[in-house]
Amino acid sequence: MNFFKADSLKKVFLHLGIMFILFMGLLIFFFYVYLPNATHHNETITVPKLIGMNATEMDDFLSSRDLRFKINDSTYSPGVKAYTILNQHPLPNSKVKENRMIYITVAAKNPPNVAMPDFINFTTNIRQAQLQLKQHDLILVGTVEVPGEADIVYDQLSNGKRIAPGTMIPKGTRITLKVGKSDGQQIPVPELVGMDVNSARSYAQDLGLLIEVRPDPNATEGTIIKQKPESTDGATIQTGQTIDVWTE
Repeated sequence: MNFFKADSLKKVFLHLGIMFILFMGLLIFFFYVYLPNATHHNETITVPKLIGMNATEMDDFLSSRDLRFKINDSTYSPGVKAYTILNQHPLPNSKVKENRMIYITVAAKNPPNVAMPDFINFTTNIRQAQLQLKQHDLILVGTVEVPGEADIVYDQLSNGKRIAPGTMIPKGTRITLKVGKSDGQQIPVPELVGMDVNSARSYAQDLGLLIEVRPDPNATEGTIIKQKPESTDGATIQTGQTIDVWTE
């Protein structure tokens, strides 16, 4: 016990030196021995390439490598199987600590819907129509020429069925446009009174004519009670022209 009594200045400095050495030893042990072992210092895992794999396989694949994953986003990619991994973060071959979260983007199962553009009754350039359809992720597969005013779109179809402007359809839908090819032909004004709007529109299109419902051009139902021009003896109309109709 006498050794620890500071009865001289020399012993005081000796005691302080011993305490300093012990303190530094503890610091070195904590930071360079204990802490690295407790935190796995300098131990890293190489992130595997997940792109192209299916997200349903990730639980077992990553847990065996002490990694986790989370679906951060999804996007529709035509021709790619649903839940296929399209992107990942961190990137492949990155060095990370164990239990690191890997964020992935997967291919959506179903395409999102978009509104069908309105080409009907407008002068169209097929190239422009194709570009506009592409902007909506729709596909122009071709055009069909019908009697009427040149370059006027008379109808827009998918699988042979008319698609009204604004109709929500899946991205990737294949579209066909009916485009007028004018021959300047005069034909008798057809009798549309008594017909329903859809039947009258289809009948008029077969003749190379357009109809516009008054006062609502977008109406698709109702029985026609009046038309202009009227279907009278000797009345004619040029293909590509429009007949105004009124419904009850």
